[in-house]
Parts: sequence; C-alpha cells; structure tokens
Amino acid sequence: MELKARPAREDVKFMQLLQGNDYHRELFEPLLTAYHEEITPELAAQTPQLARSVIAMQGDRDRHCAIVYAPTENFQPIGFVIGKIDKPEHKGHKKVGFGYVMEFYVKPEFRRRGYGRAMFRHLERLFARDGAARMYLNTNSETGETFWRSIGFAPTDEIGNAGQTVWEKAVELTPPDAETIAIKMFEYGNTDIGRKLAAMNGRFEDYDDFTSLKYGKMSSYKQAFTIYAENPQGDAVGAVVFYLYSDPDGDSWWWMSDLDIRWDCRRNGIASKLVKAGFERLTDIGAEYVQSSCQRTNPASEALHRSLGFTEIPNDKSPPDEDFHFRYDVPHNYNLAPLQEWWQVMNVDALRGTGQPPIEENIADVYSAKLTELLADGTAHYIIRRGLAEIGYAQAANGVLAEFLVKPQFRSERLDGFLAERFSFEKAAE
Repeated sequence: MELKARPAREDVKFMQLLQGNDYHRELFEPLLTAYHEEITPELAAQTPQLARSVIAMQGDRDRHCAIVYAPTENFQPIGFVIGKIDKPEHKGHKKVGFGYVMEFYVKPEFRRRGYGRAMFRHLERLFARDGAARMYLNTNSETGETFWRSIGFAPTDEIGNAGQTVWEKAVELTPPDAETIAIKMFEYGNTDIGRKLAAMNGRFEDYDDFTSLKYGKMSSYKQAFTIYAENPQGDAVGAVVFYLYSDPDGDSWWWMSDLDIRWDCRRNGIASKLVKAGFERLTDIGAEYVQSSCQRTNPASEALHRSLGFTEIPNDKSPPDEDFHFRYDVPHNYNLAPLQEWWQVMNVDALRGTGQPPIEENIADVYSAKLTELLADGTAHYIIRRGLAEIGYAQAANGVLAEFLVKPQFRSERLDGFLAERFSFEKAAE
C-alpha cells in the first residue's frame, strides 16, 4: 500500500533550549509533564528533575532540544523534539555518528495537522548540518507505525533502549544554506522586524521587554543600526548591532555588539555576511573604525573577528576585564560629487564660518541664488565625500585646487593623498 505523506507545515517555529536557562526550563516543564502523563505516567512525578537534566545536557552543537511554536496558534507551545548525534562516550544503546531522535511530542489537540512532520524535517536538517548520513529512533508503538513509515523510517532487526525496535532512515534534507539568506538593515521602531528579532530567540510574547534590552540601545545613541539575516520563510536567523559610542571626553567611535545567529543556522557563514554588510554601511557613512570584544573562552568568536580583519588592541578598561578587544579600520572610500544642491552651499558656508542669512529671509532662496553664482564662475565645485558622508568642499580651476575645506574630525593623510591624486596643490588655500 502506498503511503500518502501529509505535507509538513511551513509556519512552525523552534526555540532551542539553552543550558542553565531558567526561562527555557519553565517553558519546557509543562510540556514534559504532559508527555509523561500520557506516555510514561510512572515518571510524571519526576518531571521537574528530568526537565533540569535535559536542560543541563544542552550546550554541544550536536545536541538538540527544541520547543515548538505555531504562530497561527497565538505562539503557544504545541510540543517538543529532542535529538543528538551519538558519540562513543554516550551511555546505553548507541549508533555512533547517527542522528538519534530521542523524544518527540505533540499535544493531542494539534496532532494530524502537519506539525509532527515539520518537527522531523527540522531535526533531520540539523542532523544533516551535523554530518550524519542516517538517523534512527526506538519505538514499539503500533499506532505510530504509519507515521514513521510515511516520513521514510523502516524497522530493523536491531533492539535498542528499553527493548524497543530500532527504526532507521537516510538523512535526506540539506542543512540551512547561507546562500539563501537575505541580509537586511533594521530601522529602530519597525515593530514587525523587531518581533522577528525577538522571535529568533524564542521570546514571542515579551517583544517590548526583550527588544528594549537588546535592540533598544538603538534609541539611546545618536547613530545606530542593526543588520539582520532573513531566511526564505521570512524568519530572522541572525543579527548584529552597530552603534556610535561617545566617551565623557567627547571622543566617539563605533561599536559592534550583540552578534547572534539562530542556533540551527550557525557555522554557515551567516555571521560573516552580517558583519561585512555592517562594514559596508560604516564605509558609506564615513566611519573611521569600529571596536568589538569577545570572551577569551569563545574561540569561535575570536577566530571570526580575526578572519574579518579585526586586530587585537590593548585592554584599556579600568579595571581590565578578561575579554579580547579588537579594532577594525574602516576603508576610506573617498570620492567627489558635483556641488548641486542649495543646502550643500549652506554647509560650505558653515565650514567657512560664514553666518546664516537674517531670519526674515528664505534660506532656500538665498542659497539657491549663491549656488547659481558658483556654478557660473567658470570653476569646478565638488563635495568631498567619504562613502556617502559629505565631509568637505573643493573648488578647482584647470586641475588646481583653489580652495578646499574639510571637517576637522575627517582630516587625515589618506585624504590628502586622495586629493593629491586628482588635483595640484600649487595654489590651494585652506
């Protein structure tokens, strides 16, 4: 008899439980209680201890315990799935290198609606990412046999844990692919995107609190932006924050922080894509450099920083912390754009220290008239830009600089070199 597979739902969300996270334990415990009451009533009284044990075992990249949510069901938890890659040191029955479906549960009222199939597809994709070629489970459930067969499992002659039959299948799904991820910029105040970023970490119900803690810093600084990654289903799978920090002495520089990739999409190059997109944005706005830090106990983060061109700098915190501190010098994309807007003329006058026209005069009219005069004087007038940031003004006649003005914070030898490649400085006056 040919088995017709019910299609897996595409609207299912997963939250990986994190080791030592009490919030996750509180969400997981009621689901585990319902599971034991239905499947193994003799263990129901031990649920609190068992929930703590499951949470404590998380941490390794190839251990997976996820609570399952359904947006169409008001984001309420509808079940959970637990799996891992078997290793030689694991206790009990094991098949080293296989993906092992340890536990799987869907609340009764959500069964036969495609959620279970979506959960198995999710776990199979993680096993593919972890390098497993086959996956298995243990069961003697006759009622579940049709479901197991419909998703590709077949019974073997092997007996596993608790005397149950081992069912196997090939791992057929591909892992998440960084090439299918869209990189976008988050504007503070966009609640729809903010909710996606909160949901990335499983915080579906407390968007306001979560966003104000992690991404709300965007409203606390003069300049800030978040680069985030989105999968083809429209879910956020990664994010990084860049913000302009000013110290009490008035010095300012950019900071990169809160780099976070959804647990099932890590080690797929998404972090590099996010940071590089942030670098492009910093280049466009004329940033000088960006700093970052990471814990010395996080070799993956350290390696990522170094691979992206960050260099280690002295730890000048007082008292010093135990973190690595890094700096990345943003490339200076100097360029010239023609002077063509009245407000650019107003900015040039501000660089010269020229006062604005009397308040009773129309500023736009005054500077539009000045622009017309400048464009008719037979010389070339340019706005000096670093990226998209307008940082100065240059006037040239026959290739010789007649005047150039630059905001003090942007003066540098690299800028002088850029201008020297394009103009003669013989008669230039600053």
